[in-house]
Amino acid sequence: MFIFIAGVVLGAVPQYLKLILLANSEGISLTSLALMNVSNVTATLNIFILHFEQIKQCVRQADGFTFDSCQASLLTFYYTLVYTLLWFPLYPLAAHFCAEKKVEHCGVVASGRAHANRGLVAHLVPCLILAAPVVRMVLNGGCFGFESYAMLLGVMNAVLEATRYLPQVFASWHSEGSGALSYLRLLLSIGGGVGATVQKALMHEDVSTWFPPLVGHSLEIVIVAINLYHDVSGARERGARVGGSAFGSERGDDDGESGGGGESRSEATPLTGPSHAARTAAVNRAMERGERGESLYEEDEETEGTRARGAKTGDPESDWIDGLPSEASALEQGEYVCNQMCTNPKFLNALLKYM
Repeated sequence: MFIFIAGVVLGAVPQYLKLILLANSEGISLTSLALMNVSNVTATLNIFILHFEQIKQCVRQADGFTFDSCQASLLTFYYTLVYTLLWFPLYPLAAHFCAEKKVEHCGVVASGRAHANRGLVAHLVPCLILAAPVVRMVLNGGCFGFESYAMLLGVMNAVLEATRYLPQVFASWHSEGSGALSYLRLLLSIGGGVGATVQKALMHEDVSTWFPPLVGHSLEIVIVAINLYHDVSGARERGARVGGSAFGSERGDDDGESGGGGESRSEATPLTGPSHAARTAAVNRAMERGERGESLYEEDEETEGTRARGAKTGDPESDWIDGLPSEASALEQGEYVCNQMCTNPKFLNALLKYM
């Protein structure tokens, strides 16, 4: 069980790290994070109620409740509590990195960060309401009469476990890539979570305790498959565009060398075309009004420069993985990666996508 807990803890590291390094939460569904937090709280409260009498006896060190026996029987509670405390801060962090762009959500127009902050309050309040009866149980010193509430929490957890990753599936499909969502986090969560779920079942825990996580981790597998498909297919498309652009530029160079006795297009084209004459007339009119006629030329040049930059297919240093020679041997591919590692200052930027 401690191995499974370590897997969950280690799974949180790459997710927090990737989110902080990218400084944006694109690709992460905040709705899914909110549902995950509420689900984790209901699971923790469910197990705490079911084990409350045992926890009291262990704290009092009653006869037959040794330290070793208590720790072994409470591993399920430890795992659930650590998982809840570890992942709850992820929502506020992702909300902090939301874009400031105005978006409409449920008829309200506000920045993405403002919507995320409202979502934080919206799911934090139900968590406090669900915990209130448990606090009263602890103050009363007994769980008599709370078994039905524990079962209600178990049912709620089952529903949330089965649905909490559906918004993330939707977001992953429409964002067409992993974005800030970590592959390592998902894989470690799947490995550690499935192992812990099997352990719970073998320890004869209630079905409401171990079955819902099994459904949730199955949806995580679907999310990994969707993101991997989009990332790989997107890399192939970018590589094809880069190759097509290079081929087109070579064709243009060949045509320029072979055509018109070495004259370039700019030299062969007259300077008194219709567009140039119109701009000249506009400049003359502006100068007559005492305005800066040069601004018209500057605006045209800026527009053309913006279009030229928009036609580019991305930063080649950041997208060096797209240039990996797929038909080369493993040795040549290894040499390419080593060369990028030594010479490319943005080597790690491309790897973040697959973290």
